[in-house]
Amino acid sequence: KAVVSTQSTGKQVMNAQPDMAVPVSNAIIRLYYQVGNIYKGESLLAEVQSKLSEEEKEMNNGFRCIAHGEYNEAYQHYARVVNLNPANAVASINGAVCLLYLGKLSDSIVQFEGASKISLHPMLLFNLVSLYELKAIANTTKK
Repeated sequence: KAVVSTQSTGKQVMNAQPDMAVPVSNAIIRLYYQVGNIYKGESLLAEVQSKLSEEEKEMNNGFRCIAHGEYNEAYQHYARVVNLNPANAVASINGAVCLLYLGKLSDSIVQFEGASKISLHPMLLFNLVSLYELKAIANTTKK
């Protein structure tokens, strides 16, 4: 129900403010991927693809790959976003999460540290502290 309500509200916003069509579409695409409705997300992405910037295309493709469990490919999309826009903290954080899913804890920490230079969002810091704890536990276990 929440997704249908969000899509309905999004369409109302797009009708009232056509300049918001792309940002609202991006949000709805990501929502579909997050709730596992990959088909709807891909369908809406195909509809708006021609209106998206390269950065937006890469971000949405990263989310699509995560929805499919393709973390290496998703990481590549987020890395391209960071190359296009080094200030995009969301892409940097998502890339770090992909590295974590790929079992690359140390690389993920480095990526999170880089993202913390862009944005000091509390959730980013919480995740970074959690990764430090995981690394400490892994090092203690090795001894």
